[in-house]
Amino acid sequence: MKNILFISVLCINLHIIPCAQASQNFTAQTNVFTVTNDTLTPFQMGQLAHEYAIGENGKTQNFNIAYQWAIKAAEQGDLQGLYLLGLFYYKGKCVNQSFTEAVNRFYKSAEQGYAKAQFALGVCYEYGKGVTQSYTKAVEWYTKAAEQGNADVHIKLGLIYGLGQGVTQDYTKAVEWYTKAAEQGNADAQFLLGVYYERGRGVTQSYTKAVEWYTKAAEQGDADAQNKLGYCFYHGQGVTQSYAKAVEWYTKAAEQGDADAQYNLGNCFYDGKGVTQNYAKAVEWYTKAAEQGNVHAQTLIGLNYYCGSGVRKDYTKAAEWFLKAAEQGYAIAQSYIGVCYELGRGIRMDIQKAISWYTKAIENGDINAMAYLGFLYEKGLGVEKNEKKAFGLYKQSAEKGCGYGQRMLAFCYYYGIGTTTDDFLAIYWMKKAMENGDEYAKESFTDFQNIVNGNYNRQTTIIMNKINSVYYIPCKINGLIADFIFDTGASKICLSADFAYKLLSLGLLSEDDVIGQANMRIADGSYNDGIIVNISDVEISGLHLYNVQAVIMKNQNAPLLLGQSAIGRLGKITIEGNKLIIHWD
Repeated sequence: MKNILFISVLCINLHIIPCAQASQNFTAQTNVFTVTNDTLTPFQMGQLAHEYAIGENGKTQNFNIAYQWAIKAAEQGDLQGLYLLGLFYYKGKCVNQSFTEAVNRFYKSAEQGYAKAQFALGVCYEYGKGVTQSYTKAVEWYTKAAEQGNADVHIKLGLIYGLGQGVTQDYTKAVEWYTKAAEQGNADAQFLLGVYYERGRGVTQSYTKAVEWYTKAAEQGDADAQNKLGYCFYHGQGVTQSYAKAVEWYTKAAEQGDADAQYNLGNCFYDGKGVTQNYAKAVEWYTKAAEQGNVHAQTLIGLNYYCGSGVRKDYTKAAEWFLKAAEQGYAIAQSYIGVCYELGRGIRMDIQKAISWYTKAIENGDINAMAYLGFLYEKGLGVEKNEKKAFGLYKQSAEKGCGYGQRMLAFCYYYGIGTTTDDFLAIYWMKKAMENGDEYAKESFTDFQNIVNGNYNRQTTIIMNKINSVYYIPCKINGLIADFIFDTGASKICLSADFAYKLLSLGLLSEDDVIGQANMRIADGSYNDGIIVNISDVEISGLHLYNVQAVIMKNQNAPLLLGQSAIGRLGKITIEGNKLIIHWD
């Protein structure tokens, strides 16, 4: 529910004009009037105090004059004058601030039925200003004021009954008060009444009635109502579904700066719903929402930078946005920043920080983080290796619907990782992962099923490209594709300076990935200096190796070598002509 700023005379901007001392010569300041004091009734004096306080009816706003007229009106018992004098004491303008004196004036006016003073007393009791705090007394005075028809007080009482502040929580009562204000055309009340109909609080749930009230508020320019109305059209809730109408209302609210609407509009552009798909426009609106602290938008901006959707891929910016949302306690972002720390993407690799963020994400209910942490326990990365704990985390994640967790659980059942082997469950969970959209499972389910059922050997065959007696293998280094020489004689993956520059320019490698210096012996027996870096992800024919060391050679055109730092981690291999066969067990 949105926060409502109640506009009442209590909020008169008494602080705008500096106030002179109250002892200033009153005659000198009031000689602008064409009537003498003797011709004015107490009511007219109170009205003049009001007009000078807010600069109404041709009067220039002047708190000194307003204060003096309030005194004169109050001395003669005028209710408005008493109330305004109370406001001067409440705000400490033109007089020393005194909540007690303010309450004294409010009481004199309120007890004679002046609604604004009754409302002011309600505020004093609610917040304990000049009186002992009492929600019960606050409700009593708010009710007296509300019975005289003030819409702002109606909303206040609606909130009090809705929240159960000083009264027994009563949604029905809340609806009654909101309805009184809404029927007077108050947009805030119309919006809140829409919320109550949408959620079925105090009334029979009705999306149609919710839309009716949202529309009334939205047509008055209420941004929250416009956003809600956009949501209703997007999901066909209480209206015929229309993405175009959803975009129309989201846009109205977004242009007023509503962060939720900006986020929703970004989703429309990203998915091409109601508008032509445009990732750049999606990022533009996500950014506006993200800069206002919207955690959903911050996370999606991070993903856009991470994947290069609508913006140039930039792991550093991705990590920055993930961190902003993660620090606000958003579980999905906590999981993503954990991945960044684990793989060293856009931030210095730190497995302990990855574990810390995964743990926080799990505590906040993120199911992906369960599987990510399970992987660390399975491999013993940053923690003592514990396959049973890994299996337990994969299982929790899988049962809650995480595709990655379902895939990893399938491997556990197939290989007996932390549990006994079970081919049926292996296929069952891999199929679940495929149906849940896991990309690896979708691409490899048939092969996996054949392997489990023994339809062919448990191995992966890579066809190498032979050129001038040298075998080349297509690889992805942090996502950048290149052909590498399959070299069992090289100790590490070797990169040319030119290839490294491409990685750097694309944001796929950073200074944070540098580990140290190296002195490599090359084929002719000489030694070359190089820089050792960490490669977050080496992909070979769909197989991923994470956090592999590589050496950047100073030679601009040095060959790209796939050395033992990668080959040795693939497992048992055999070579048959141009076929590199990786045996899974």
